Amino acid sequence: MQLKLVIFFVSVVSLCSGQEPDLEVSILNSTRWMETAGSAMNLTCRLNRGLTIILSHTVDWIHVSLANPQKLRETTLTTLQTLTDHASPNLYGIGVKYDQSQCEFTLQIKNVQPTSDGIFKCRVSKTSGGESMEKEAHVIVVNDVEKVAMMFDGEESITEEADSVTIQREEGTYGVTCTALGFNPDASISIFLDDVEQETGGTQIVQDLPESLKANARRYKAEATASNVDVRAQHTGKRLKCVAKAGFEGATAVSASVPLMVIALEPVITCDKNVSAKVGDLYVKIKCRVDHKNIQIERYRWEIEESGEMVVQEETSKNYHEVIVEEVDSDTTFVTLDLYQVTDLYFNTIYNLDVFTTSGQSFRQTATIIKLDSPPSGSSPRMAAVVWVCVLSAWLSLWSWC
Repeated sequence: MQLKLVIFFVSVVSLCSGQEPDLEVSILNSTRWMETAGSAMNLTCRLNRGLTIILSHTVDWIHVSLANPQKLRETTLTTLQTLTDHASPNLYGIGVKYDQSQCEFTLQIKNVQPTSDGIFKCRVSKTSGGESMEKEAHVIVVNDVEKVAMMFDGEESITEEADSVTIQREEGTYGVTCTALGFNPDASISIFLDDVEQETGGTQIVQDLPESLKANARRYKAEATASNVDVRAQHTGKRLKCVAKAGFEGATAVSASVPLMVIALEPVITCDKNVSAKVGDLYVKIKCRVDHKNIQIERYRWEIEESGEMVVQEETSKNYHEVIVEEVDSDTTFVTLDLYQVTDLYFNTIYNLDVFTTSGQSFRQTATIIKLDSPPSGSSPRMAAVVWVCVLSAWLSLWSWC
């Protein structure tokens, strides 16, 4: 009865004051809210008309669930100052505030639920029918990442901080994919090997429809891939880790990790076995082929064992020996020791090729030089020819005499 008297009084004042302005509807404070379950909030819809508007219009607060973006579901919560049957008084309330020039309808959300996530519409409609006017407020009920799954090399799926499980692989470059599930509205993913963050192509986020329908609220999943995780022998016992965290203040990071067991790869080193020379030869080459697929080589070194002399890559030794490195491709390299002015010492020793990898390992292959007999001192090709001529002449003379 009191409200009707107020409406009657305002109606009289409005009639006396002239024509009313065009209807305008607005949402106060903000049209985007991020809330946690259990909190309380108010959404206020303001109309630039006094309370007499309810004589010709209805004002409704409507919730739109976005759990299924292909099939939006609307639920009317209030009509004017009354809660509908779909709005529990334990969860919702409605407040009306007015003066001569405007009125406000405030939807009170007393206890935000995960299902409160979505769009709240303030819809103003003529009671006589026709077009309606509405404004929206987007409410995001945030949710932490619920689960992380890490896929290594397309096989093992790790969903926890695993200690009883070990991933065993040879040295090499592998792909690691991490997936985060159950969050709202966004999340970031990082991948670490031995606490060193790996490069990814960024985090891709899509709505997870099955989980959204289960929760009756938006739920998303994210995925990030590090395509070139370089796993080496020194990573044995170190952890490969995926960390995901929702993108709101106070979110909790969720991780999955597993220790690695890395099998060290060995390069295949094949050296020439038929290297021969004579004392005094100026240049003698010992050539080795190094096959090192998936192995990163740091450097090469030759050692002349008898003298202890080291001949390293890109340097000339004190005896003018050199190391020549020829890369055939990314997996094959020829490494040659170029010896200058061979002496007897070089036939009584072993030559060691040392191959050092970036993982701190070294591998060795040995080679030797076969000594060829030198011509007798003072002899020459011309003298040998004279001797053969004399022998032939003597034989012919003997044959003629007979």
